[in-house]
Amino acid sequence: MNLLPGLTISGGPLRHWAAGAAGRVRSWPTVGRAELLLQRYRRRRWVLALGGTAVLVSVAAAAPIMAGTGNPETGVTRSATAAAASRSQAAAAASQSQAAAWVAQQVSPGVTVSCDPGMCRQLQRDGFPAARLKPLPNSARILRDSGVVIATSAIRSQFGLRLAAVYAPQVIASFGSGAARVDVRTIAPAGASSFRTQLDAEQTALASAGRQLLGNKNIRAAPSAQTALRAGQVDARLLTILSLLSAQMPILLLGFTGAPGAGPGAPLRGAEIGVASSAARSAVVALLDAQQNPYRPAVAAVADGSHPAVALWFDAPASLNLSQP
Repeated sequence: MNLLPGLTISGGPLRHWAAGAAGRVRSWPTVGRAELLLQRYRRRRWVLALGGTAVLVSVAAAAPIMAGTGNPETGVTRSATAAAASRSQAAAAASQSQAAAWVAQQVSPGVTVSCDPGMCRQLQRDGFPAARLKPLPNSARILRDSGVVIATSAIRSQFGLRLAAVYAPQVIASFGSGAARVDVRTIAPAGASSFRTQLDAEQTALASAGRQLLGNKNIRAAPSAQTALRAGQVDARLLTILSLLSAQMPILLLGFTGAPGAGPGAPLRGAEIGVASSAARSAVVALLDAQQNPYRPAVAAVADGSHPAVALWFDAPASLNLSQP
């Protein structure tokens, strides 16, 4: 290899020629410069060689580390996605469990309930009559033959905007939020438009009946109860019972109760009624138990508290025909 290009004599390198040629006098400055260049080249070659080795060692050492870790952000993202999915599933399961328990307790066992297959199974486990459950296949597009539909995320996706706009305009109870939300809706057999017209007329009639009860000298009512009566928010069956009780004895309306998450227009179906004595309380419970449907409460029991009181409520859904001629 010619290390000093352009400086050859008789085909040999300058260093060999300068050392062995007879009768020639070395020119030390020239040879010194040549040797200096050779020494620098040798040092540069070792530096490059060592540097290359260092690079190879560094890459070899880093390779298993890089192969072991991969992209850390990808692992974090996957973990966060899995955690979010787990939370969503848990929230949906909790909402469905709460809705199923509420329906089994509060909805009349004589009402047909439409639901997705999984929700129907849960309702049956919670004690709702299997004969009154109507599992909806994925192909179902019409809701007409039931009184109530349990609107899980699957049912909302299946029916879309038509669920509230056409088939089931009223929410009588709701559990959870977001995609995990479960609504209990009243189905309108004649359509949403007809239902809303009938509901407006019902509330007008209920408000009139409520004001009449407030004029009854045997009825005293807490402020919140007075507001509900004047606004037509109290179930017609409950108003009838209050009128019946006030004809027998003085009563105190401590308050009305509704369902969690109920929408506008859903009537208050429960009440807590105070009476003068324990004997009067027993008489109230006996009178309520003696009623026939639709005026027999689903529950009538002694209420907790320092004063004698009775707690009662009626099944859902409320009828829109009881208060109107």
